[in-house]
Amino acid sequence: MRLRSNIASTVAIVLTTSTVAVADDAVIGESGAQFAVKSEIYLQLDCETPRLVKDFKVEADFQGSVNSKSEGRADLTIHLAPMLSARIPFVGKVNGPPHVAPGGSTSIRSLGPGKFDMIWDLPNNSLHLSIDLNKEICTARISVSRKSGANQYTLFADTMYYCSKVVALGATCRYN
Repeated sequence: MRLRSNIASTVAIVLTTSTVAVADDAVIGESGAQFAVKSEIYLQLDCETPRLVKDFKVEADFQGSVNSKSEGRADLTIHLAPMLSARIPFVGKVNGPPHVAPGGSTSIRSLGPGKFDMIWDLPNNSLHLSIDLNKEICTARISVSRKSGANQYTLFADTMYYCSKVVALGATCRYN
């Protein structure tokens, strides 16, 4: 599908995750407790290929969970236009090997009890959604890190986009 050239010129990428409450005594990542959260993430980007866009607005939904066997399952759906979206699956064991995904690979890492990093590894950069869960609050942080030697960022949504600027503006997180 093609992106229309008259799409709005303001980019804030919004990613959302789904939710599940965590028991007060759960130590997520060590005991294998189940979890799911809801989060909104904001990015801003300028891309040059396949189309020139500046301050382009993109929305995405992220829904995921980890079960008691430390198996993770999540979907990141990027919406570029009313009829154009791409689904990026996150599957596999926490701290297991990366899995092939559109544009690159995905993995789920435990950063300690109640702390997870959802990683989408692309040719020129990695997108990290870091989620920190504790008994009362959930926090999320989005970051994009360009790989050594790369002079552009990449983003995949039906085709590979090459961008000169990707800015992580912030993220929120909450239990359902």
